[in-house]
Amino acid sequence: KECDKLIKEKEDTPAAVAAFEKGPYMSRLMDRLTWRLGFNITKGDLKMLLRGCMFEYAIFDQSPWCSVFTEDDLKAVEFKDDLDDYYEDGYGLERNYAQACPVIEELVKRLEAMAKDPSNPNKILYFSHAGGFKKVIARLGLNRDADPLKADGLCTQANRAWRSSFLCPFNGNVAFVLYKCAADQQKVVTFLNEQPVTVPGCPNVHCPLTTFVDLFKKRATSCNLTEICSV
Repeated sequence: KECDKLIKEKEDTPAAVAAFEKGPYMSRLMDRLTWRLGFNITKGDLKMLLRGCMFEYAIFDQSPWCSVFTEDDLKAVEFKDDLDDYYEDGYGLERNYAQACPVIEELVKRLEAMAKDPSNPNKILYFSHAGGFKKVIARLGLNRDADPLKADGLCTQANRAWRSSFLCPFNGNVAFVLYKCAADQQKVVTFLNEQPVTVPGCPNVHCPLTTFVDLFKKRATSCNLTEICSV
């Protein structure tokens, strides 16, 4: 769904991304590629080289395009992409993940309905593109760094939690499973890319249903996309 505020904001490159692109790491990378390949490299050329490297490596487990880059080059480009995603889909702007409230609203309703009546559909699947997926991850509070990602954070934020290649790989997925445990206790386990994770606010991966619902009910019931997305 279109969000006018985000469309307007995306017309300009986020300041942190622009600063990193103009900084020493990317400048050295572009200069070295220009020297190695023998022609002036543009940002568009760099994007195509990287795409060739990534997709061929994913399919064939190797790619001649990857040999163009050093390990430091790839770390720099990964950080730039993470910065971009952080401010476009993640925690960089609250409005990014506020848009995911319809998904959270649906999730809470489905869990409550299943808890009351197990005859309700027990498997519900939704499919999305990467941007929508990352917004949901951020709305859940997963993989949030203590400090915002910054243009000068390549080295200091090397161990950042927000890394798109781990958060949203091919076939990236998030699942919520409702378990009925001893003494009629009902618990929710959240899986991110098939791995159980602790949702912030839950005591552990096995989150009591009441706790999980309390965490997200307000966000679900106050979901107003018209207000969120109005310019």
